[in-house]
Amino acid sequence: MNMTSGTTAPDPETQKTQPQADEIEASILIVDAPFPVDGNATPFGQRWGGECVNLTAEHLAALQAGKTLALDVQNEYVTFVRLETSGQGGGAGPVDPAEAGRAGV
Repeated sequence: MNMTSGTTAPDPETQKTQPQADEIEASILIVDAPFPVDGNATPFGQRWGGECVNLTAEHLAALQAGKTLALDVQNEYVTFVRLETSGQGGGAGPVDPAEAGRAGV
């Protein structure tokens, strides 16, 4: 990125918490089938665990109605899934604390 006079550098704190565009694009991939992740190299780099989530027609309908799915991942994490309708992507990223509070998390 070329820096011009009067342009400020990105805030390092913001960069730590907000995924960059190239990270967002690579955080969700469409694959033919689940792949082994136990310490193996994956399209995301080396990973040590994973789960397969099967969505029902009811889940898809909820997403299309603007709802958010909350997935319990390995009894330790929560992943939120939304349907992106603006055409701007979105991808994965940290949960906005204000949104988590509204969701009762």
